[in-house]
Amino acid sequence: MHTIEPQKRGLLDNIWAPQRRLRKSIFDMTSDLLPLIQERDVDAIETVPAYTGLRDYVLRLAREREDPEIAAVQFLVTLHGGYDESVDPEILFISKAHQLDKTSPTPPPTAGESPASERGRDGLLL
Repeated sequence: MHTIEPQKRGLLDNIWAPQRRLRKSIFDMTSDLLPLIQERDVDAIETVPAYTGLRDYVLRLAREREDPEIAAVQFLVTLHGGYDESVDPEILFISKAHQLDKTSPTPPPTAGESPASERGRDGLLL
């Protein structure tokens, strides 16, 4: 049996192409959500680290814009054909609206809030 060791990566790899690491992280978090999206388990989706990571990333992007008109953010998960522009993206999941607290780097979830309370229907569009 022949084993190939993974290539060692150093700090320079993150500096050289940091956008690749970000894209991969977003892809991985989205992939982690797909089984729960397929099960249509909205309550479970919002408790997993992948959802929290995506939510926090979108909140950070909104805070960085420093636009006083941005009060809340949402994100959605889509399925698309990549480079095939003849195929329209399919929406798989729409997050609830998350209020933008501009003083906090990562706002905590609202206590006592129903996970589907701010979404139309059940929050899933499979």
